[in-house]
Amino acid sequence: MGTQRQGGEVTRESVRQFAEAMEKVLARNDGKDGWEECTNLYLIQRMIEEASEVLQRLDAGELEDMAEEAIDVANFAMMIYDNNMDHLGKGEKLKDGEKK
Repeated sequence: MGTQRQGGEVTRESVRQFAEAMEKVLARNDGKDGWEECTNLYLIQRMIEEASEVLQRLDAGELEDMAEEAIDVANFAMMIYDNNMDHLGKGEKLKDGEKK
């Protein structure tokens, strides 16, 4: 498990590589509307769809494609986190479909 120091923080090599892969996929979609306007419910539904695609690729033995689909799952998880990070630790509750 390799690590790299950046600004005093340790970043695992596998995390750095995965984050770079996530950014490449996000950059390919820069022409689309941002996730900031998406509801939590929509983003969660899309993440579940992508997770299903991971399983389909695994069942088909398509490991490289499976890894690519895992990046999509991670990006949707990041979008959910990003849209809600202002609420972390505040105990706030949102209704289904309600935006941050």
